[in-house]
Amino acid sequence: MSGDIQIEGDAVAKFKAGMRQLEIAGAIQKAMAKRGLRNQDLVDICGSRGRASEIVNGQRAVPKSMAPALAKRLRLPLRLLIET
Repeated sequence: MSGDIQIEGDAVAKFKAGMRQLEIAGAIQKAMAKRGLRNQDLVDICGSRGRASEIVNGQRAVPKSMAPALAKRLRLPLRLLIET
């Protein structure tokens, strides 16, 4: 029984993390649209178009090492980009 509760708790935590990642992606997309930026404009920060696309679409979390430069480029608060 307690094993079932642990599995359910893990699933809830995973779901919440995924939702947070999508919230971050939405904020990134909104900031990019506001500034007329494209994924290509983030390649120098992200390292590749593929990685930029994954971050913008919420498929990859923003690495902590990349967050300050991305926050500056997008004029977003750093705390917004770092998953908690």
